[in-house]
Amino acid sequence: MPVIDYYRDRGGVSVFYNDYTRGSIPEEIQPALRTLVKEIRSTITAMPMKHLGYSQSKEHYSVFDCPRPLYRLPKGRPVDRLYLIENAGRFSLSRDLCTIFEYFGSFISGEECLLKKWAAFTAAADKTGTVTEECMLSLLARTPTTERAIADARGIYRSVFAEEGRLTCVWSGRSIQSPDAMHIDHVLPFSVWKNNDLWNLLPALGPVNADKRDRIPGRLLLESRRECITDYWDLLHDHAPRPFEREIGVSLLGTQGLQSGWQDAAFERLVETCTYLTDVRGYAAWAI
Repeated sequence: MPVIDYYRDRGGVSVFYNDYTRGSIPEEIQPALRTLVKEIRSTITAMPMKHLGYSQSKEHYSVFDCPRPLYRLPKGRPVDRLYLIENAGRFSLSRDLCTIFEYFGSFISGEECLLKKWAAFTAAADKTGTVTEECMLSLLARTPTTERAIADARGIYRSVFAEEGRLTCVWSGRSIQSPDAMHIDHVLPFSVWKNNDLWNLLPALGPVNADKRDRIPGRLLLESRRECITDYWDLLHDHAPRPFEREIGVSLLGTQGLQSGWQDAAFERLVETCTYLTDVRGYAAWAI
């Protein structure tokens, strides 16, 4: 409640989410957020991680395991995505289960399974009849508003227009002659990946972006546009080094961050992600 109350009059969950992803949570609310993180971590570890699979194996932590006691969360750093990845702990599961989750993840996390069951459970638990399953599904499916991130990317590309007079469409290679002709494309579609990181926001011509829609770039297309993609990453890094490094580190590079040859490592990870989405998860591939 302290975190909710703090952001209630500051824009709500969308402002919190932007502060969280950018590592800019205000100092005065950091202690309360760190306490919240500890409570969530303890609850996950002591309840679903502990009991999942017990009915079959008669053993606790038979599906997910983790080091215990839990790591201490260090102070002195803002709580953001990278902070949690580095400090909140590790878990493990068997290779066979990992493969199953990889291939059937859409059934585990999709609206037809866990979200729907949780909405039904919550509605049934409300004895007043004021909470409905439809209401809960709407709340569970809500995503933060993150237009600010797209505006930041657009601002960077407009500054390049002011200096150089044109940009290149990341997918077609054709010239974008004016800022009005520029669309900001999500390389990994937002509807699929819910990602507004700078590295995922690249300029494209309007008709090209409209043709791509929510499809995933195919491997051959990505390879043919490799130089253009990594050039735009370099440009974004030059204009916004701190947020770019934080975002691409979490999403594509892991905790090692931007080391020598980071462009190649990040690009290969992007190709792997797109291939997984098309070949395993069944999303439509796109090529020009």
